Amino acid sequence: MLFAVDIGNTSTHVAVFDHGVLSLSYRFRTETFRSADEYAVTLAQLLSLHGRRLEHVEGAAICCVVPQSLAEICAFFRTYAHCDPFVLDHTVKLPIRLAVDHPAEVGADRIANAAEAFARFRAATVVIDFGTATTFDVVDGGGAYRGGVITPGITLSAEALWSHTAKLPRVDVRKPASVVGASTVESIRAGLYYGHLSLIEGILGRTAQELGTRPKVLGTGGYAPMFAAETDWFDAVDEEVTLRGLLRIREINAAEEAPFSA
Repeated sequence: MLFAVDIGNTSTHVAVFDHGVLSLSYRFRTETFRSADEYAVTLAQLLSLHGRRLEHVEGAAICCVVPQSLAEICAFFRTYAHCDPFVLDHTVKLPIRLAVDHPAEVGADRIANAAEAFARFRAATVVIDFGTATTFDVVDGGGAYRGGVITPGITLSAEALWSHTAKLPRVDVRKPASVVGASTVESIRAGLYYGHLSLIEGILGRTAQELGTRPKVLGTGGYAPMFAAETDWFDAVDEEVTLRGLLRIREINAAEEAPFSA
């Protein structure tokens, strides 16, 4: 049983894989100062609901964009699961080449996304991750990670609009009945939804021009299905692409992984 953990700014995604097959997936809110003991309580309870125990853990892999959380999640695995987790960053062996100005600045989740998508398509690829930010990660046909685009996520945009205006209401994000809203709420929904959709299509079109080819496009994150259903740009949607990429990279580096010592 292998643990894969993706700690994002808003949520933490945990999955259990058995012989490469996803068997359990769970999300909870990221809390910056969650302790190793708190991780133990949360994850032990999760496993017990499915007849598992921490003693069954054979290894773990982590990608984390919240530095304050990394030490505690690593301490949890060492103390309670008795394994030394693999931590993804730009210094490990990768199946793609980071052809950017500052590789250390590339988030671990974005590395995992790009690596897994390129391994799947073996062609120029863009991964769109709908999280706190909507990110576009671009890999060319030769396996070089070229960089990407970072833009405020649709939920963040909705919250910013509500918090910085006196009379506009907070709205839930969903596809409106039409582009032109007949009420304030529908007008906001139209702006959020079709504005984000146009952003997606526009960035993908310009990226294709720069690459000289139409890339394969993989979507992930909560809003990926909603937008993938509205445009023909997407080739696939995968909610676990980050975790699959994380385990793929761990496997590449497994021969050099240090054994656990208490």
